Amino acid sequence: LIMCNMVHARPGGVVWDPFCGTGSILVSAAHFGAMTFGTDIDIRVIKFGKKDKKTGAQVDVWSNFDDYGLPKPIGLLRMDLHKHSFTSKKHVEGFLQGVVGDPPYGVRAGGRKSGGRKRLADGTVPPVPEKFKSDHIPSTVPYPFSECMDDLMDNAARLLAVGGRLAFFMPCAADAEDAKTAGADETPSHPMLALVARSDQMLSTRWGRRLVTFKKVKPYDQTEAEEARALLNAARKKNGGVEDLLQRMREVVYHGERAAEKKKREEAKAAKTRARGAVVKDPRGPREDLDLPGGRDATTRDDAEDVEETNASLFASSDAVAARHKAHSASGEKMEPAKRAPFRGKCT
Repeated sequence: LIMCNMVHARPGGVVWDPFCGTGSILVSAAHFGAMTFGTDIDIRVIKFGKKDKKTGAQVDVWSNFDDYGLPKPIGLLRMDLHKHSFTSKKHVEGFLQGVVGDPPYGVRAGGRKSGGRKRLADGTVPPVPEKFKSDHIPSTVPYPFSECMDDLMDNAARLLAVGGRLAFFMPCAADAEDAKTAGADETPSHPMLALVARSDQMLSTRWGRRLVTFKKVKPYDQTEAEEARALLNAARKKNGGVEDLLQRMREVVYHGERAAEKKKREEAKAAKTRARGAVVKDPRGPREDLDLPGGRDATTRDDAEDVEETNASLFASSDAVAARHKAHSASGEKMEPAKRAPFRGKCT
């Protein structure tokens, strides 16, 4: 509702969602009386929808509109934003009053665009056989968020009427140092669009998403738009862009914050174990064939210290052993089993 309110969705206007999915944003636009139009690259979502996790029922755009008793969309298309179906002729400009969407910039999995099909010797793509067309799912390749954002803004600038609005989400950071990694994309720009609002929603203490709202201020000029995009790409190479921010999020969230949380939980568990006077065993476990004080079931603090020292000396040598294994693998030689040193680490 907030996103559709930001684009001033109203009766008589057409609102387009390029990533409509099962139509949650379209429902909100229809709530304000706007005519809705949705596209999505995944034909399966358009045709079959998704299964409701609570009820197990199949839901799609049409069933969602029926549930709310709202006028149904004027059209749903399987369409790739990067290779869209809109004509390049001038008469399409102005048929939209608003564009609103939530682009796929996920930290785990990003967006997809059409591509990846094998080409023939002459460089052309073979047509899909007639018998497979009814259930054919086009192949896709990764769609960088920076490219997706550029395509979204350029299509909005070309299709919106002057005064029409665009609103979409993009990733953001709370920390100033993290935010700097967005470089040229910290505040998106387009020569035909003027930024009117940006609202941050923090999803954690460090990361969040930003709702940016633009207003079309002048008619579309393709030459000016292409020049601005070339300058923006050059600025990204020099100062970084939103892809750098997303990479930083991936590194911190999946290799930093979560690893730190796991280590903190393990330390707390180890502290409770020590408080009971028991041994905190290395998760990899000591060697069975080592003569450890008290064996593997040692329970005194002194024995526990001896076990930890033995384990430390054992695993300190694992890097050297790994290097020997890698050297032999590279040379193609096989080490005789009798001469192999005990190895309990992992070759990386």
